[in-house]
Amino acid sequence: MNHGVDLATGAFDGLGAYIEAPNTESLKLGAGDFAISAWVHTEEQVDDVIGDVIDMYDPAARRGITLSINSTAGGFQSQGTDRHVYFGIDDAKTGEWQDCGRPSASCNYVSESMTVFKGKLYAATTGGTNESDWRRVYRYDGGQSWTDCGQVGDGRAQGVGPLIVHNGDLYAVTWTVDWTRVKSGDYDAGRVYRYLGGTQWEECGQPSDNCTLNCIASFRGKLYVGGGPETWGVFTQEGPDQWKPSTIFPKEGPRRCFPHSMAVFNRKLFTCYPFVYAFDGHEWTYAGRPVAANLDRLQLYCFAVHQGKLCVGTWPEGRVAAYQGGEDWQDIGRVGEDGTEPNGLVVYNGKLYGGTLPRAEVCRYDGDSRWTSLRRFYSPDGWKPGVPYEATSEEVKEWVRLTGLTIYDGKLFASTGSCTSSVDDAPCDVRGKVFAMEAGKVASYDDDLGPGWKHLVAMREGDRLKLFIDGKLAATSSAFDPSDFDVSTDKSLRIGFGQTDFFAGKMSDVRIYNRALTTAAIQSLAKRSPTAAITKHASIVVGAHASRVDRFAATELQRCLTAALGWNVSISDAAPSTDGQPVFFVGSLDSEVLSVPGAPAVSEEQIAELREDGVSLKGDGETVALVGKGTRGSLNAVYHFLEQHVGVHWPEPGNERIPRLDSLRLEIDEVHNPTFCYRGVALHGPCSDEFHRRIIDWLAKNRLNSLQFSCEIYDKLRPKILGAVLDRGLSPKIGAHSRQYFYSSEAYFPLHPEHFSLVNGKRTGATQLCYSNHASVAAYADNVVDYLNAHPEISVVGLWPSDGYGFCECERCKAGSTTDVLLDYLNDVSERIHAHVPRAKVEFLSYIHYTAPPEKVKPLPYLVPTYCEYHSRNQFHPITEERASNAKCRRELESWVQQSNQATVYSYYADDVIKKFLYNPVPDVVLADLRYYQGIGVAGNSVLMMNPQSWWAHAPHMYAYARAAWNSSITLNAINDDYFTSMYGPAADAMRAHQQATRELFDGQFGHGQTGEEMLSAFRIKRFHLDQEESSRMQFAGVVDRMRRRLGDAQTASSDPYVLEKIAILDQDADLMAMIYGILSEAAGYKVDKNDARKDRIRALMARVGANDVVVKEDVRCNILKSLLPHVSSVLGSDEAARYDRVAIMPPE
Repeated sequence: MNHGVDLATGAFDGLGAYIEAPNTESLKLGAGDFAISAWVHTEEQVDDVIGDVIDMYDPAARRGITLSINSTAGGFQSQGTDRHVYFGIDDAKTGEWQDCGRPSASCNYVSESMTVFKGKLYAATTGGTNESDWRRVYRYDGGQSWTDCGQVGDGRAQGVGPLIVHNGDLYAVTWTVDWTRVKSGDYDAGRVYRYLGGTQWEECGQPSDNCTLNCIASFRGKLYVGGGPETWGVFTQEGPDQWKPSTIFPKEGPRRCFPHSMAVFNRKLFTCYPFVYAFDGHEWTYAGRPVAANLDRLQLYCFAVHQGKLCVGTWPEGRVAAYQGGEDWQDIGRVGEDGTEPNGLVVYNGKLYGGTLPRAEVCRYDGDSRWTSLRRFYSPDGWKPGVPYEATSEEVKEWVRLTGLTIYDGKLFASTGSCTSSVDDAPCDVRGKVFAMEAGKVASYDDDLGPGWKHLVAMREGDRLKLFIDGKLAATSSAFDPSDFDVSTDKSLRIGFGQTDFFAGKMSDVRIYNRALTTAAIQSLAKRSPTAAITKHASIVVGAHASRVDRFAATELQRCLTAALGWNVSISDAAPSTDGQPVFFVGSLDSEVLSVPGAPAVSEEQIAELREDGVSLKGDGETVALVGKGTRGSLNAVYHFLEQHVGVHWPEPGNERIPRLDSLRLEIDEVHNPTFCYRGVALHGPCSDEFHRRIIDWLAKNRLNSLQFSCEIYDKLRPKILGAVLDRGLSPKIGAHSRQYFYSSEAYFPLHPEHFSLVNGKRTGATQLCYSNHASVAAYADNVVDYLNAHPEISVVGLWPSDGYGFCECERCKAGSTTDVLLDYLNDVSERIHAHVPRAKVEFLSYIHYTAPPEKVKPLPYLVPTYCEYHSRNQFHPITEERASNAKCRRELESWVQQSNQATVYSYYADDVIKKFLYNPVPDVVLADLRYYQGIGVAGNSVLMMNPQSWWAHAPHMYAYARAAWNSSITLNAINDDYFTSMYGPAADAMRAHQQATRELFDGQFGHGQTGEEMLSAFRIKRFHLDQEESSRMQFAGVVDRMRRRLGDAQTASSDPYVLEKIAILDQDADLMAMIYGILSEAAGYKVDKNDARKDRIRALMARVGANDVVVKEDVRCNILKSLLPHVSSVLGSDEAARYDRVAIMPPE
């Protein structure tokens, strides 16, 4: 019976899918040899327990076979990212407990920490006779031997609490857990460390102000830490040593939460006490109260997943509850006759085990709320522990914890500790030790199985269990008498579910043999392809009236599906017989693709809901409609589907990240309209033809729709890019400062000087037109009409005045506001153009001194007013902040919007004339601005790039612009996560930390009373304080050093040539920032002290500037040099400063 498994791909969803086969005689394997062979696939980042591969086990009889993949958690931590394989058999056999020694001779508390890492068991301790004994981690070497792995960190934290394996490394969290002393003692906040080997640990930052960091989890590629008591919350790692709150819980009230344990389960991260909360990656939600106990006393500890249910232990009655979903829990009994607090839960060889206070007791769950006691490590004859909340202090000190349970080397390990963790309260006797036992026989692979496809063979041969991975022997059990283990049961065979959890991953070619296999046979199975039997075919159908863009959209979908899934994908005009394979119907509404037989039904309401460029995605699991409104609708639908449902991302031009998948969920029903009508870039600087093509491709993939060029550039570039533009249905916006192009001074000034500006009493053709004289309108408009007819792809023509000033001073021009005069003229021109070329609109520029809205003239419907921010607003902070002329900009823009629903904004987030190639990502600013623009009714905007090929300097906020222009409700976290993960892969965390350090440089206040932004953006130190020079220099250098160290971390993490090249230029850029600050500081200091030693320092700095790649290769307009030379000249004199001009530093082109 198939319970929801995708048989075409072998995908098990981890939530309820499994395959069941009824018990037959052939599955009764008895006491003889057998072998289980299976291909299994797991993702690199998981958000669930991996779960059971094979289950042929009867829990009531404690008999049968188990094969599972999991990462055990020894105490309060969640499962790690390493994947251990456990293969076991049982026939109700329980072995004796073995003493595995004491990790620390001077400590009575093995923390809730036991973790298996790279084939070894690790345990941490808390407290000790001396502070030199605090915060230590030990590695088990067998028998009763332990190796000290060093003291973790410094400061006054008593111990190391949870340990976890995260993305291939072992992490430790320091804590002070003694609740009787933590608030009164002088203890430091807990920190996170990464194990470097030997006795070395690297600090990874301080997540919060909490002394007691109880728990740690790895969830969707990030570390999370929870604790208190200072701030009850969960904190997430954002960089190598950077943390931020994921959530802060209330300390009071009916739904308070002091995080003590964590678990990853069913695609969520859980934490607790006294209530349980769950995090889906976006928000934390309440998940209930596990048991009905006094809320003032209820505490929750240690999670484990058993039979597909998340279980949690509780204080003060030692009960365990199993999660039923929503806010519902079921009590499944008390651990121990007088158990009070389970600190360890684990599933081992088919059974759930729990360990509890006050007798350090281990119990086995035998169903129906029954827990069978297996061992009390502390239970003197006649001893009766005090009752919680009634016991005396001395009675409490005698209690002994069972601090953790985990699986290693095929055995169940248990650790113990005193009640308070202090050696002042209890002796180092049974407290602070580790023990182990066997139940049945288990072969465990204790290293990381790794993601992707792996071949497993679990085999019983003679007196051993053997576990093979990818054809190689990886683990064996201890010896046993074969006659002791008859594994036959009456239970069904289950594939993908058992005593742990539903399998989260994929399987292929599962086989069960009633014999052992030879090594050659095992290796032969491991050499087969796991996906050979599940390769899919898919079809793409286009409509009878498919356009050029529709067909391009189909080929893009074909290409990406093939790359992501390895599918064989065909394109046709008619739907094939489905035979269970996916069929995609792709096209604009006008293509009539929805009329093709077999196409999913898209409701009239959904179609009516679509605006221009909007998309509808409709899928029933096999057939999918990807349709949109307008020329670009189908392509937008395809790219939206690929991004949101396949996981394809395009972080930068020329950079496409396609994940490798094994299946797709095609149950889709969504409609999306873009936030803005106009979404594009303005490209006005030097750029290669190839990079122009990359930008065009990037625009379409991120659902932007326009690109602006000057007429002069477009005339040269058009033959090289037109095909790419037409394939993608983009709308070129051509013109900009085009007065000279369409009504040139050379052609018209000799004939009609009165058509041109009167400046200082003389008519001149060198600047502007006389815009109050409409006699030039007819010829001007005719020239534009001829151009548009020759360029039918153009949708908007920019008829801006010439750049700068020089406007007419005649009486008619001066009689009205500049805006009214210009708008009246452009209305006349646009009306004539519209009469001949109704498809095209005219763009009017609101710029420099004519940003004020018109007083009398109203823009026509086919005229697009574009409000230009330029220097009038602060580009490093949202327009809603009260900085620079932001308030004036808001008033003017809002007035423009009131006068025209076509009003747009011309933005300068990526203008290197202003920003001078100094990398300072502002995705938060872009998102905030676009949300404001949407709120007031702006129709869209264009982002100016004066040096497009230096995209690296603006990539994060350009990506934010693209994502938010399409969907302004997207969160900043989602934008950053998508950008850094897709752009940098394993270097993502380091590059995120680099960005944070860069923002600290610009936002930080330095010794001269200015922020880094104020100094670097203006190239000026306004108020130099000699007594603060050194401290400010050290502060600035420290931040730059941190930026460069993060780049070094990223370089170590990545092997991608594209990423490494980008890291190199960003490192040069960071060095440039340091040099700029040094020159500014030396020049400002020279004005104060006239110290000639500064001259040599400036010469040395300028020499370094001359060797910097950003200056030499990127800044072809010499904006950086032009800004530095006045400062250099003020110290060295103009003659010497002239040596540092472009010719001296960069040879003539």
